[in-house]
Amino acid sequence: MKNSKRAFTLLELIVIAGIVGFLLVVLATATANSRPSIRVVQCLANLKRLQAAWTMYAHDNSDRVPINLAIPETEDEISSRRYRTWACDVMDWGAGNSIDDRSVTNALLLKLSLLGPYINGDTTIYRCPSDNYLSPQQIAAGWKNRVRSVSMNAFFGPDRASNGSWQSGRSDWGGPSYRQWLKIGEVPTPSQFFVMLDEQADSINDGLFLNSPTSATSWGDIPASYHNGGCTISFVDGRAEVHKWLSNTSKIPVQYGYSSLPFDRLGRIDYGWLMSRATVLY
Repeated sequence: MKNSKRAFTLLELIVIAGIVGFLLVVLATATANSRPSIRVVQCLANLKRLQAAWTMYAHDNSDRVPINLAIPETEDEISSRRYRTWACDVMDWGAGNSIDDRSVTNALLLKLSLLGPYINGDTTIYRCPSDNYLSPQQIAAGWKNRVRSVSMNAFFGPDRASNGSWQSGRSDWGGPSYRQWLKIGEVPTPSQFFVMLDEQADSINDGLFLNSPTSATSWGDIPASYHNGGCTISFVDGRAEVHKWLSNTSKIPVQYGYSSLPFDRLGRIDYGWLMSRATVLY
């Protein structure tokens, strides 16, 4: 009786090996392509949690939104150990002993800030997982990452910690003709006004995202474009989305030193889209 078992021929083995190799390439490509999507999902989840903390803070403080300070005031809060702003740190590219340099990786400063009691101790929500930028000095110092990549709309919250500036409601940044949102209840359409976004790594410093509400020829503070040319943005109503920028003048590569580009036609559209969601005439 003949043996019914039959071994694979060399040709069949070559074909099978080719198929397996092809499948491995497809699997590897799919895995690689899925990573940006995973980072987008995580970034949106982080921003929603941070937005929820912002809202809870307001609920506990008579509807008043957190204080939102610029660089000099933030530095003063750190040096005086008062921490009276929503994110009491300053991002830069240095790795020395200045207040700003020492705050770049100091997660404790975020825990001590106004939103600290509302984040359950998890400071990772302040950083987009796609923001892994470090300067050569910071890499040489052994730093793993900077702690924050998100900033807050400059037209939300008072810009002085000493008196709170609650009585004004008029913007220092855009001029008194524009609204400085001090309470959630002042916002007429919460779904239309943004609170936080990821800021481009060269641009980010204090927690204040500021551009003129009228017109400009280029970005001042630059939004990030970490997610296939898009930026995660949260709104007063608690939702978060990825907004895709139209122009390369809004998708500026990180160069470890601030650089903005003159707007083209699409850049002006990008700018108008965001600033129409920042504030209104008083």
